[in-house]
Amino acid sequence: MSRIFKNAMIFVLAFAWILNLSSCLPQDSLENIVVTEDLLYISGERVRITGRVIEVNGNVDDHGFYISKSPDFSSPIVISLGPKTNGLGRFIGEYDLLEVNTQYYFRSYANIGGTEVTGQTVEFSSLEPGLKFFTPSVGVEGDLLTIEGLNFTHDTRVLIDGNEVAIISLKDESLIVVRVPPMPSVAEAIVSVSVQDTLLIFAEPFKYHFGHWELEGIFPDNTQLYESMFFRDNDQFIFGMGTDSRFSLNLNVWSLDLITKIWSELNFPGNSGSRSPFTSAGYWGTGATVVRTGAGGLNVHTSDFWQYQAGNFELKPFLPFRLYESIGMHLNGELYVFGGILFDHSQNSNIYKFDELVNEWTSIDVTALDLSSAYPYFEHNNEAYFVQPDNIIWKYSPLSGTWTEVGYYPVEVKEDGVAVNVNGKVYIGLFNDDVRLFEWDMASDIWIEKLSIPGSPKNVNNGFFTYNNKPYFFRSKYSGGQFESDPHMELWSLDPNRIN
Repeated sequence: MSRIFKNAMIFVLAFAWILNLSSCLPQDSLENIVVTEDLLYISGERVRITGRVIEVNGNVDDHGFYISKSPDFSSPIVISLGPKTNGLGRFIGEYDLLEVNTQYYFRSYANIGGTEVTGQTVEFSSLEPGLKFFTPSVGVEGDLLTIEGLNFTHDTRVLIDGNEVAIISLKDESLIVVRVPPMPSVAEAIVSVSVQDTLLIFAEPFKYHFGHWELEGIFPDNTQLYESMFFRDNDQFIFGMGTDSRFSLNLNVWSLDLITKIWSELNFPGNSGSRSPFTSAGYWGTGATVVRTGAGGLNVHTSDFWQYQAGNFELKPFLPFRLYESIGMHLNGELYVFGGILFDHSQNSNIYKFDELVNEWTSIDVTALDLSSAYPYFEHNNEAYFVQPDNIIWKYSPLSGTWTEVGYYPVEVKEDGVAVNVNGKVYIGLFNDDVRLFEWDMASDIWIEKLSIPGSPKNVNNGFFTYNNKPYFFRSKYSGGQFESDPHMELWSLDPNRIN
């Protein structure tokens, strides 16, 4: 086929297409053709549409689009783009006040020399708004709450617990940021988003950290101790040993009356101290007798073993083992010691049990876990529980000698955290540089973050126990309290169910 014949065919086909399109328009506009093209963008309230002038005989005095909810375009929305100086070509219009989830029709128009021509009608539906999620799901008053969804409009409203809150930002019709309001009478609140006449409600509520912290006792002077022994003896909190802020061993023991909140120094008859001894139910023993590592640091241990009972100290027979950072627990009326570090810096894998009737220790079992008092541990139903650095919680059953994986701590596990068991609800956390505390309901395996403990996240745990169905935490100031004008060790209790 020759090039001349091909060009002729193209001309004939193009002419036939224009003639056919022009036949759809009024006779007086055959030489002035505008077409409706595409939807470029559509959301709940915004639409971006295109048209094109494909032939013009004269000036385009005005052009744009009609949008209507009716196919006959009664009372239409007019998007006027004004004169089109370059005549032919594409044009784009935008409208941002649509009603959500609504059927619309649009068509292009052009006014050329006083005659209006229109393109074909195209229909579309504005999109429906929706919710995806909000974050964080748990927090406190004043936190920034981000809501992600789709097809939000400019007049969107956010309600928390049924009350409207100010929107800080609304971006891309899909991201809303608000601030968490004060906690209502319960510790959770329904989050909803109102978009025009549509109310969207999240299935899960926002949950507030709750609980009430009470300062139960302040140590009478500026002494700051670390790595101490501690236990509760009825209405007394017994505390001592460890090291002071000058890295010297402490030989003193004190008692805090939990009723009167009065501190007393006890007459401890011992003449040597230790740091990080095991401690449980009035017993404590072994631990390191030097403070700094290196130059033979941790290989100096004591074999001292003490019991405090009815106000009296008793030196028990020397221990057949010497450990640092071992764990003491009283299970089934018997004292057990787990883990710890040996004099040669190796990990102790033996489990020891003390026979109180004959004052003898026996190595009864071994464990593949590296157990240390640097990580949380607790007792429940005469079984031992250990939170490991990989977040797994293990249970040891002394009657059967079995180990079972029973839980998983929800956030990062670091050193020097604590655990307190209050009737099957265990309060775990307060790790290094972290004031968060989580409640683990062992029966339901549900974790709830509680209100954070007051004070610096750098403060150090120095004791923990249960009293009157509440967890207690004894804390020393970090770095000896040198960054505070009047530092004191503090005993805090948590009422875990109190809202304010």
